[in-house]
Amino acid sequence: PDEPLVWVWRPEAAGGLVVPRVSHATVTGAAEIALPMTVSGRLARIGQVDLYSFAATKDKKLRFKVAAKSLGYPTDAVIMVLDKDGKSIAEADDASRDDRDPVLDFTPPADGRYTLAVRDLANRGDLRLVYRLTAEPVEPDCSLTLAADSFVIEKGKPMEIAVNVAARD
Repeated sequence: PDEPLVWVWRPEAAGGLVVPRVSHATVTGAAEIALPMTVSGRLARIGQVDLYSFAATKDKKLRFKVAAKSLGYPTDAVIMVLDKDGKSIAEADDASRDDRDPVLDFTPPADGRYTLAVRDLANRGDLRLVYRLTAEPVEPDCSLTLAADSFVIEKGKPMEIAVNVAARD
C-alpha cells in the first residue's frame, strides 16, 4: 500500500504493466476533467486528437504533463490548450532534448472553460500509442539542502548550519 508503483494485468496485454500510484482521481477516456486528474488515453486512429474540457480560474497556473516515451510507448505526444473558440493559446512538444514527453505550464488569461488537446506529432494512429496525462494546479514549493551530511557538535559552543533553499513554481 505504500509503494509508488503498482502492477496491473489486462487480458490483451502481454504480461503485467507497472503504473504509478496517484493520490487523485484517475479515469480513462474522459471528455471533461476536474483538476487534479490523471487520464489514460490511446491514439488508435490516424489523425486522432483526444480533447479534454476543464474549468480554469484567471491567473491560477496549471501544469499538464504527458508520459508516454518515459513509460516505454512510441507516442510522440503534443499538447495544446484551446480557448472557447477552438483557437490554440498554448502548446508544448518535448520537454527537453533528453525528455521526450511534453510538459505545459498554462496560466489562464480569464475565468472559463478551456480544452486540452492531445495528439501524436506525426498524426499516427496505433494501439501502442498510449499516454498518461496528468493535469494539476501548480503549487509553490521548495527544497532544502545542507552543505554536509554530518556535523560535529562541541559542548558549550554555538553551531551554525547553512541551509540552501531552492524555490519552485
